[in-house]
Amino acid sequence: MKEDKCGRLKNELNQEITALKQFLNQYNQGPIPVKYAMYTNIVSAGYRFKNHLQHDLVDECNREEYKGWFEKKSKDDKIIKFFVDERDRLEHESVLKVTTGFFISNLSLPSDLLKYGPQPLNATGFFMDGLGIGWTIMQQDGSMFKLYVNLPENQVKTFIIPTSLPNDLKKYTIDQLLTYYVNYLENAFKEVEKEFD
Repeated sequence: MKEDKCGRLKNELNQEITALKQFLNQYNQGPIPVKYAMYTNIVSAGYRFKNHLQHDLVDECNREEYKGWFEKKSKDDKIIKFFVDERDRLEHESVLKVTTGFFISNLSLPSDLLKYGPQPLNATGFFMDGLGIGWTIMQQDGSMFKLYVNLPENQVKTFIIPTSLPNDLKKYTIDQLLTYYVNYLENAFKEVEKEFD
């Protein structure tokens, strides 16, 4: 019975870490709205994974020696603490606050936009804002609508910066911090994976 529960837990944790890696991949490739959604997913799912790994290893596999081990293991890690605190902010405020921006390495407008599809009907021009680059389109009622174009990152790299990021972590990009966090969780799983056999 214990083996069945542990085997099931191992499979669930494998699925969860796979999902976290997919969220990270989508974050790296997405425009700002996708980046924000995947950032939120990683913060939430990472916390759930951490708790699932630690508590269920004790409860389902009867490994009392792992009680509190993740907290001990990560207690001096400022990056892990940031993501745990960020999850607490998400729980209490229902939203994570970020600023957005982009870095242009080379761009020629509107020709680079046209490489990724024809100019949309009723486009009046193009725009750049904190969320990205795209076409400005006049709607039938005369209002303007922004249609974002997802350009390759070797031309335009979009990014988010959590407003709660501590000063000592600002030397890292959020991409680096997220990669570290997901890898840390995966390595924590690998560290105890032998307990499932």
